[in-house]
Amino acid sequence: MLWPEAAVVESGLRLPPGIRARSLAREDVPAVIESLGAWYPSLAMAEEHSLLDGTFYETRVALAREQRDAAMRPVHVLLLEAEVAPVGYLAIEYDAHSRTMLGRLSVVDPRFRGLGLGGALVQASVDVTRAMGIASIFGLVELDNRAQCASLDRAGHLLCGITPDSDRKPVGPSTIRYVPEAVYVNLLVPPDELVWPDAEALRPATAALMKLLFDHGEPPESSASPVTMPRPRLGEAAAARCRARPEGTWPDIRWLAEDLHLPPGVTARTLARADVPALIGMLAALDPRLDEAPDPRLLDPSFYEQHVALAGEDASIERRPVHAWVVEREGRIEALHHATHDPERSTLTGRLSTPASRRTGAELQALLPRWLSLVGPLLDVETLLCWVDLRERSGQLACERSGLRLLGFYPASDRITVAPGVVRHGFHAIYGASQVSPERSHVPARSAMSPRVAALADFVLGRAPA
Repeated sequence: MLWPEAAVVESGLRLPPGIRARSLAREDVPAVIESLGAWYPSLAMAEEHSLLDGTFYETRVALAREQRDAAMRPVHVLLLEAEVAPVGYLAIEYDAHSRTMLGRLSVVDPRFRGLGLGGALVQASVDVTRAMGIASIFGLVELDNRAQCASLDRAGHLLCGITPDSDRKPVGPSTIRYVPEAVYVNLLVPPDELVWPDAEALRPATAALMKLLFDHGEPPESSASPVTMPRPRLGEAAAARCRARPEGTWPDIRWLAEDLHLPPGVTARTLARADVPALIGMLAALDPRLDEAPDPRLLDPSFYEQHVALAGEDASIERRPVHAWVVEREGRIEALHHATHDPERSTLTGRLSTPASRRTGAELQALLPRWLSLVGPLLDVETLLCWVDLRERSGQLACERSGLRLLGFYPASDRITVAPGVVRHGFHAIYGASQVSPERSHVPARSAMSPRVAALADFVLGRAPA
């Protein structure tokens, strides 16, 4: 999959006279980094601070007249230029794993704001995504950035959730705090290709949030509020073993067995190299349609070779960012769980799929969100996330019982066969937990947000005190 040429994107934009769009070139990088620092002074301390690092552009960005393969260079940067100086910047990133596009940063030179350039950058991100045949693009916006929220609304983005403590910003002369962000998604599929979840498959809080965000389903009951249960904690013995492990390594799943509450007759162990060929064959047989597999990477031997921390081998989280473990009964593998550590965004993410739960039973699938809650405090990450298929209630219930909170939805993130040869797009619910201490976080006043964002903030973050 190739990034489109800038001329193709520019032809669809409405830009003021004297402003043109073009792709970032290698020779632009130093001046662009300098401009970003001037336009966005707090970027150096924000989540996207890597955009100020020349190495990032050297290794990950598809530069003009060079590599355009999105798999090799997953980040595309578009510049808006007046004469020879940049006046606008857009960075978007293709995630081959989830088949989605992420809007990483959109910013305009303060001297050129009010000319519609911000809206043009949003439109450019949508046009690039559509040109590449990707079903959706999402972006994160500070809750009190009403102008950017309005710009996304006008471009057809849907407000879909809130990520807690996902960015950093100054909230005083010398005070830096973590702040939540609103999640907006633009769906680039026809409405009749969406498969909305059945009402009976939704937990009360899930149904309430679906109604709040998309006006889908019946009006929620007054008692339908997010369920918040305490996150499970490791016992003393397991915690001591985990603390004694080499720094920066994955904890052995066997140390957590007692605290996972494994069903009778079930054991858990780290995936071994010898398991991989048979495991791929088993997954291929159970998920014959690669496009619908919960995670297509699981059918690729190079994924395990390059990214997964295998039993008895390299357990470094930095070098092996995926931890995979199998659940066995009488020596036979019945379930595979895995989670990915993303150091740039400081997250640990797992994914529950309905096909998997139907094969192995909800009881075994429920082990993943519990594992996330148990392991989270051992790792230096700010956020735990769990994607849950909305075709069954069991995954939603498992996340609630594991102390994870409903944060929102990702539409068109699943592929569902509705008839032979007919595939439609379904929804995932996103559950999670912040590991940032309350004294290090900051939530803007509800009065600074738009009414819809404020209502969502009350739901996800808890109603603000009077």
